Amino acid sequence: MAGFIKQARQITAGLLLGVVAVGSANASMGLDSEAFLQMLLTQLQYQDPTAPMDNAQMVSQLADLTMMEQNAELVHAMNQLRDQMYQSQGLYASNLVGKEVMVIANLFKVENGRLPSGEILLNYAASDLNLEIYKQDDEPKDHDPVDTLKLGEQTESGKVPYDLNDLKKSLEDDTYMMYAYAEVDGSDLEQAVVQRSVVLSVVIPGGGQDVLVDVKGIGLVPLYSITEFQGDYVAGGGDGGQEGQRPERPGQLPSLPEIDPFASVAGHMEKTMRDGERWTINPFHKPQSMRSNERQKSQPVSHRDAMFRRVR
Repeated sequence: MAGFIKQARQITAGLLLGVVAVGSANASMGLDSEAFLQMLLTQLQYQDPTAPMDNAQMVSQLADLTMMEQNAELVHAMNQLRDQMYQSQGLYASNLVGKEVMVIANLFKVENGRLPSGEILLNYAASDLNLEIYKQDDEPKDHDPVDTLKLGEQTESGKVPYDLNDLKKSLEDDTYMMYAYAEVDGSDLEQAVVQRSVVLSVVIPGGGQDVLVDVKGIGLVPLYSITEFQGDYVAGGGDGGQEGQRPERPGQLPSLPEIDPFASVAGHMEKTMRDGERWTINPFHKPQSMRSNERQKSQPVSHRDAMFRRVR
């Protein structure tokens, strides 16, 4: 009988150590603090009366139990924070519907003769700056451009405005790519292209995936590719009835809380002026998480990278 009790105590102690290890690694993987406590009580019940558990060992295991509970609470709190941030992005994006935005994107569609305008984010002073237009599947290193908008010498870095209506040739209705190349010390370095357009709708995929906005003439782009939007942030939804707005598709937008987390800070969002218009910086634009756009003209580029040119 004593041998059985000893064996049961050893097995229980081994399981208890396993629970500690599993709980420390991930409190949500099966055994929680209640199971841990049950194992501890079982160990106490079947311990050898002639060699009871050491008090220091019991204190250590109780400390492990406390750590497990704290880890579980931390994981729960982090999950809640992540969900709230995701919902906040969705709610924020829904307020952009119908607004004019500045979005980093090289792809554009010509429909009914409509041509995009916007800015080139120039990192350096350049001896020459050109905006080259290509068909959607053409690579700059292998094809000649359909047309080139020459913007000339730029004596300082900053935002350089462009308008494709200034092209010498008219573009047929089709899908194109545009690339901005700055000549710096004899090398052509690609610069980020920002288009001015209108948000048509919002898509929230769920599961932590990027919130997407459908931009007129461009298509779906991630929320973080929008740098600014025109006007001030207004809680409670986008401006109804503006050009480019269309009805929400069934199942497109999940239910979001009525409380707007940006309502209290809307007046403090950073503002800029452009041609006498007030624009607001998109707080979800994360240039620090996007790779450098200084790609040599001769280097290949993926289709996705071409659609959403990265900036620092």
